[in-house]
Amino acid sequence: MTMISSTRRLCAMALGAFALLTSSCAERPAAVPTAAAPAPAVAPALWRVRDADTTIYLFGTVHVLPAPVDWNRGRIAAALAASSVLVTEADIDDQAALQRAFMAKGTRTDGKLLRDTMTPEARARYEAAMRGLGLPEAAFDPLKAWLPAVFLPVETLRRAGYSPESGVETQLVAIAKARGMARDALETPESQLDAFDSIPPEVQIAYLDEVVSQLPEATSVVGRMVDAWKAGKVDELARVINDDEDNPDVRAALLTRRNANWAQWIKTRMAQPGTVFVAVGAGHLGGPDSVQTQLARLHIRVSRVQ
Repeated sequence: MTMISSTRRLCAMALGAFALLTSSCAERPAAVPTAAAPAPAVAPALWRVRDADTTIYLFGTVHVLPAPVDWNRGRIAAALAASSVLVTEADIDDQAALQRAFMAKGTRTDGKLLRDTMTPEARARYEAAMRGLGLPEAAFDPLKAWLPAVFLPVETLRRAGYSPESGVETQLVAIAKARGMARDALETPESQLDAFDSIPPEVQIAYLDEVVSQLPEATSVVGRMVDAWKAGKVDELARVINDDEDNPDVRAALLTRRNANWAQWIKTRMAQPGTVFVAVGAGHLGGPDSVQTQLARLHIRVSRVQ
């Protein structure tokens, strides 16, 4: 498995699906000013499922953004304006409850210390990464391996200047609250954490070691992901996020089963009239295990509208 997929998924879960700079240019003494190159158009992908009395939009978000992006325009803005319900992966407004869930599910119950379950080589890499972040080497000793695997990429990105306020979900929730939109969620925070907790312990240890080894790449990987998302390049985004996740336990827990469950939720919701805006991580809407693929297996047609 690789950090390419773990970076996005773990950041999403650790921050409750938020994310993640700003840049400044020194003044140049050029005699003739040159025009700045125009920024590429921002056009994230958007899909639609509909029948005679129900429309469900599927919007792929990026949980980690380096700065606010003007995505709420054109067809996305129209779809959001037409919707009476915002649906996200989970309702994580109660951060205190989320933290309690992290600790309840992430605390070891086998009497072992996390570092004692690692090989000497993996332990040395892990301790070096902890020192590099200025963290005590024993900080996660009472916890299961998936929890530091969640935390370390997020902390790396945070220290690089990423802000949760820039995340698309944060903006969507603010819009929904301002408009008085109803809100719903595809999962509970507890079920999201269960996805990690369901991964076999030995796979968690291997996963953590891979995360640690690839921490230096976290920022560049997220940057590639954001660029593909902005351009609506779904296939490229899916490759960045998903294609190198070759461990079947991890892929099933974090992607395939969740996408299948969400497709079933959409099928059920289609029986209720109205217009709904569903926003989930863009990695769930690309690749062979996507939500759209799962919907096709349920004989539900999905059209891309942007």
